[in-house]
Amino acid sequence: MKLNACLAKSTVVASLGGLMFGVDIAVISGTTSTLAQTYQLSPAWLGVTVASALWGTIAGAMLAGFLGERCGRRDSLRIMAILYLMNRRVNTR
Repeated sequence: MKLNACLAKSTVVASLGGLMFGVDIAVISGTTSTLAQTYQLSPAWLGVTVASALWGTIAGAMLAGFLGERCGRRDSLRIMAILYLMNRRVNTR
């Protein structure tokens, strides 16, 4: 297969997606001891908690792609920013 601009861009985007998923895993892994202590989680429930966070990351990425195709990338980023700000506002009360 010959390397062209489209293939190079697709490779970069896929690599960045993998990197971001790795960052999410690292962040989740860094919180496991605090989660277990704060909520008195058994090892099994800690596993369920971590797994649900990772599955949520995958589902969020899939839904973001659908939303980007449906509404456009810029508008979907605006929608996500509004949802993020609403979440921050609710959690700070």
